[in-house]
Amino acid sequence: MVSGPLGKLQFRTCLNSTQTVVKIVFLQAISDSNSKVRAASIKALGKMKDPSMIGEFRRKYETDDSYLVKAQALIAIGENGNQSELRFLTDAAKVRSPRNVLKNAAEQAIELIRNSNR
Repeated sequence: MVSGPLGKLQFRTCLNSTQTVVKIVFLQAISDSNSKVRAASIKALGKMKDPSMIGEFRRKYETDDSYLVKAQALIAIGENGNQSELRFLTDAAKVRSPRNVLKNAAEQAIELIRNSNR
């Protein structure tokens, strides 16, 4: 059991270290040859709520050849972004893709940002 200021500090330090290791693993996985692995790692990184990752999510959207990965990157932007991302997401919603995967993901991301500002 964690008790006292020192125990709480040690717990937080351990937790931060674990989160850093997990983040490093997922950052490596976003370059995997399997698009499902890349998409899953972006999804996990998006759930970490780290706005500093938005640049990486944008890069994956712009450079990955998988619509699944691109869509997950847009959703991750929505989970971590703010109003400044709305124009980017609005433009992404106009990009054609099979079954409107990108449009649907961009619209979901826009909704996530709008709901986070309520």
